[in-house]
Formats: sequence, structure tokens, C-alpha cells
Amino acid sequence: MPDPRERFLTLLREALAARTLKRLVLSRPARPMFPPGFTDEGPMLQRLRIQPVRMRDGVKLAFAWQYDTRDQTDNLSVDEALVRIDALLGDMRTALLETRELTAELGFSKRGRPLFRMKRVTENPSLQDRRPAADDLPNPNPNPNPNPNPNPNPNPNPNPNPNPNPKEGVQASAGGAASWQPGVGALTQLRRVGSGQAAARAAGDAFSRAHDTLPDEDGWGDLADHNRQRRYPVDIGRPYLVDLGIVGRTGALVPAMARKWRQINKFVEIVAQAWQHNTLANQVGRAGQPPLRIRDYGAGKGYLTFALYDHLTHALGLQVEMVGIERRADLVALCNRLAQRHGLSGLRFEKGDILQACEVAQVASAAGGTVITGIADGRAAAGVAGVGADAEQSRDSGATASDGAAVDIVIALHACDTATDDALFQGIRQQAAMLVCSPCCHRELRPQLKAPAPLDALLRHGIHLGQEAEMLTDGLRALLLETQGYEAQVFEFISPEHTGKNKMILGNRTGRARDADAVRAEIEALKRFYGIRTQRLDGLLGGGMGAAGNPDGN
Repeated sequence: MPDPRERFLTLLREALAARTLKRLVLSRPARPMFPPGFTDEGPMLQRLRIQPVRMRDGVKLAFAWQYDTRDQTDNLSVDEALVRIDALLGDMRTALLETRELTAELGFSKRGRPLFRMKRVTENPSLQDRRPAADDLPNPNPNPNPNPNPNPNPNPNPNPNPNPNPKEGVQASAGGAASWQPGVGALTQLRRVGSGQAAARAAGDAFSRAHDTLPDEDGWGDLADHNRQRRYPVDIGRPYLVDLGIVGRTGALVPAMARKWRQINKFVEIVAQAWQHNTLANQVGRAGQPPLRIRDYGAGKGYLTFALYDHLTHALGLQVEMVGIERRADLVALCNRLAQRHGLSGLRFEKGDILQACEVAQVASAAGGTVITGIADGRAAAGVAGVGADAEQSRDSGATASDGAAVDIVIALHACDTATDDALFQGIRQQAAMLVCSPCCHRELRPQLKAPAPLDALLRHGIHLGQEAEMLTDGLRALLLETQGYEAQVFEFISPEHTGKNKMILGNRTGRARDADAVRAEIEALKRFYGIRTQRLDGLLGGGMGAAGNPDGN
């Protein structure tokens, strides 16, 4: 009677040749098994899951090693995988093979005696157009003429003695010399040459030859695609991406822009999801409602500005009026041309500077101009950035025509040092429903920071001092947002491998300010602990910490 272990391996080889393998699961290790690099201790293997996966260079077998405290994945060619599986059988006391035609289980008793059982699965009609399976297996297709090949004699050497009993036929072939009938244009006729590495190499070579075709022609049908295209919120087929240099003329992503592309999509995903949970989301942007108004300070070339506007309007169907503020006139002109060319009617760019906008706001307030102090109908009431001579001064200083307009979302990505504070102040002044900032270059507090006694040994190192100053700066900003009725979050919005400027401050206006005295006590405690004298945002808000609120700057 054929050896159960060899019967199981034969079914596996046949499934690989016929491209019907779904998965192979090995479990119940007979002895402790550890990852490479560990000898007598470490994470112990619990089970191994193997399945075909489509990669750039063809279909391989993915080995997902599941240890008790970690997981590890390897992708092996078929011949390498068969050798590895052959060696593992027995060390793993249970092996479960699932193909599109059958399931087979190989078990080993504590004494090492192999046990084998197999069961046919119900035919799946969707597989009728798949390539033929092994010629010594019963045809699972009831169609008398299942072969789509117009050749009237696709199999010149049919099996003259087909076994009418499917189960017996499989078991008989499992022990003898198995042969596989290839699909049209795929495998050449392959006969098993024995067990062990020779058989593994033979099956692997035939399998590899079968994968000279394109991925959608390799005969495997639906597989887990290791290199599948991720679903991004921004449609890569949008034409403005070509003009921005993110996508080439062929429609493929420019390799040098891959990191920027991921950064753009992560930003759009975060902003869109945060807005959908904002209390104002149901009051603007829909038909019959005011448009959603957004200001993007420091828009640069507009990568993020274009992408966010397009996603909100194209994918979410919102009515949006978005203004990108940028100090460089050439970029403003370029982005306006692109917006017009692609029919993005609600998107425009203006020349301006966030610092000057803040100064104009202070001039307007001192001159008696209207400053936003309340919310009407759930939206920020429009303020006026000065009147008369002050208005002219605003225009001459680089402030934009949009500085006093109602705003729902204020964005400032990679605003350097205190420019982040200026952007947050603009959003607070206009009572924006949401503030989105990605700060960088935290220089303001570092010279002031005095290492407290418990931390002196740590902060004597420059890198630690810089990290502490960054954490303190953004922590104070979050506390100050809470005093103004915002729910503040500080988090990493994308992996550092894509950009070092990966921190985000997100403020959602709730209208419910925390107890001002309690928050101020927290701020003062931090200030005393680190010896901080000035902080830009607090000064702009009149808190007395920053130079803007303290004429002496102390």
C-alpha cells in the first residue's frame, strides 16, 4: 500500500502543477521549533500556513510562520518550497492540504506512525473555465466537452483505464508514477521522477516554466497578490496628477514620487475621516448648504491641496471652496493655471504669508476692525481684516483677500517653527471647525529649555534636548487649543521612512472649552518645570507667555 506521507506529497505536487492549490497548513510541532538565530530558547513555532501568492516575478509560495510571540513570512520558489515541506512533514504532526478539488490530511501519531485521509470537495461551477487538472484525477467538470481548445484532440494520450471510483483512483495514483496534463500553453508533460529533492526540482521546474506568462494568464485565477495595488483615497488616474509630476504620461506612478504619493494619500485619508466625524460636517458642503471652506497655508506646489480638494469633491461629492496660500508668486500662478485647466472651479491660489496675516489680524483688532468672536449657524462669522487705511496696509503686507473670510478647515503642513503657531492662531481667530497642522523645526523653545534636575543626565545630549523641546512645544499647543474649545490630538500621521516631518496636530472644535484655570495650571507647571519664558501661540492668544503678548519679550 502506498506510503501515506508520499501520497500526501504527490497530491501537493499535483495541485501545484494543476494550479489548484489553495493552502497548506502545518501544525502541532513534534518538538520545539524556533526562528532562525535561536537555538534552545525563543519564540516557539505554533503553526505554518503556506499558500500561493502572485509576485512581480511570478507565483511563489508564501510561508507564514506563526510563533507564540511573533510572526514571520518567507516567499519561496516552488522547488524550494517542496524541499522545505518535505523536510517539515513529521516534525509537524498535522498537515492539512486544501485544493480546489479536494482536501487531504496527514497526521502523525506520537510514535511517528502516519495517518492519511482525503475528501473530495463539491464542484465549483466558477472553475469550469480553468485549465485541466491532473490527468489521473477524475474530471470535476460535468460538461462533456470542457476543454475550450479548438483542437479536436487536445489529449493525444488519454488514460485508457480511467478508474470509475474517484476516491480509489486518487489513492492509486498517489502511490504510483503520477502524471499531469498541462493546460494549453502552460506546463509541458511532467512525470514524477521519484520522491525527495529530485521530484521537488522536477515539479518546481515545470511550475516555473508555466509562469513565463503574464500574471493574469498564469492560470492561477484569483490569488492573494503580494504586489497588488493598494486602494488609495486619491484616484491615480486623475489628470492633474500628470501635470504635478506625480504620475507619468503612461499613467504609472513616477518612482521618485512614491513616498510623496503615500504621504499625500495618508494626509487626505486623515483629513477626510476627521471631517466626517466633525460636528459641522452635516451642516456644510451638501446640496442646499453653504460650501465647505478650506484654507491651506504654505501650499507650495499644491500636491496636498489639489489631492484633498479632488477627493472631497470627486469622491465624496462635497461642494468645496478651497484657497491655497503661498508666498511664491510663480507657484501661485502655476497652480491657478492647473486648477483652471482641469476644471477645478472651487480651487484657487493666492499670494500671501501666514505671519503677515497674523500681524494684519492684530492690527485689525487694535484698530477696531471686526474680529470673529462667535459662531453663527454653526459656521464662523466672517471677520474683516481692517478697514480703510488698515485694509490697504493688509494688501500691501502680503495678506490675502481670504484672510477675513469664514473658514471651516485650516491647514498648515510643514510650517516651520512658529509659523505653525501663526496658522493655529488664524484658525482659532476665524473659529474654524477643524485645524490640521504638521509642525517642523521646533526652534523656539530649545534655547529657553533648562534641564530639570531629574532629567539633566538625559537632556545633556543634544538629540534628547531637541526631542524634548519638540514634545514640549506640541504639548503646549495642544493644551492651548483645548482652552479655545478644541479637542486636540498629536500623533504620527505617516511612517518616518516617507518623511521626517511626520507629526500632526489635529484640532476639532467642539465648542466646549476645558476649565481655563485647570489648563492654565498645567501650562504654568510645564513652563516652570522647563524654565520656559515665551511661546508664540500663547502670546498671540493673549496668554502672556509669548512675545506677542509681552512687550518685553520676557
